[in-house]
Amino acid sequence: QCQSGRRLPIAESPFPFELVSSFWVVTNVEEDGGRLPQDARRVFEETYVKSLVNIPLRAGGRVIGQVVVLREVPGPFSDAALRVYEVLSDQAAVALERTRLLEAAQRRAEWEQLTRQIVDRARRATDIERALQTTAEGLAEALEVPRVSIELDVGAPVYD
Repeated sequence: QCQSGRRLPIAESPFPFELVSSFWVVTNVEEDGGRLPQDARRVFEETYVKSLVNIPLRAGGRVIGQVVVLREVPGPFSDAALRVYEVLSDQAAVALERTRLLEAAQRRAEWEQLTRQIVDRARRATDIERALQTTAEGLAEALEVPRVSIELDVGAPVYD
């Protein structure tokens, strides 16, 4: 049986990138003329897929994924259905890209806040040794590593 809503990382796709990144239709998996890679054909036959449509998800001029519409019956897809799939995929790509940008902005804001906290703690230190220790501890926590080492060359010339 076809598995609805299944998500698969693009790196695990049974399709080569040329197929992932283009719009195409297979009206009969058993008679597609060798267009499908053998691995993909095997997966479709095992899951009773008889016809499918691949719609690439594009954002910012690059492919960010794909939507594959699967049917358990062979035969052509109507032009109206294909248009609906394309429109929905375009809207999904926009939503995914917005989500990605929002998440990136949130991560950047969290990192900036963490950096400010580390700098503020280092500024409150009463001597250079405590400032370095506080900075190393803050970086270790922020980077989620067990230890951070900071070396300071006290013999180096100081430039104003």
